[in-house]
Amino acid sequence: MGSQSKKFENSNTMPKAGEKKPVDKAAPKKAAPKAKVAKKSKKPQTAYFIFSGEKRAEVSKANPALRNNEVVTELAERWKGVSDSEEKKYTDKAAAEKKKFEDDKKAAAELRKNKRAEKKSA
Repeated sequence: MGSQSKKFENSNTMPKAGEKKPVDKAAPKKAAPKAKVAKKSKKPQTAYFIFSGEKRAEVSKANPALRNNEVVTELAERWKGVSDSEEKKYTDKAAAEKKKFEDDKKAAAELRKNKRAEKKSA
């Protein structure tokens, strides 16, 4: 047993030459499920990004030869030419997204605060 240490003498942890290491067939223990925490919400989109998200497919379909940077340029040109009433539609959507984001942010902060208080009391 010259090269192996004594702690491995009668152990199954080190296979002999030519043998495969024994496989433990017992199912691994599963960790207890953690309380679900709301995912961090993405920042709200601006009116321009909402507009470009809606119009990108339309521009790409009308001009299939355009590369991505050219599609973005075309979208920017269209955004500059948008009427005030149509722009208001997108700014209202952006404002609604921003309000939802702020509400989610406050709810997440309250959840974190409650978890901290729960840990301290436990």
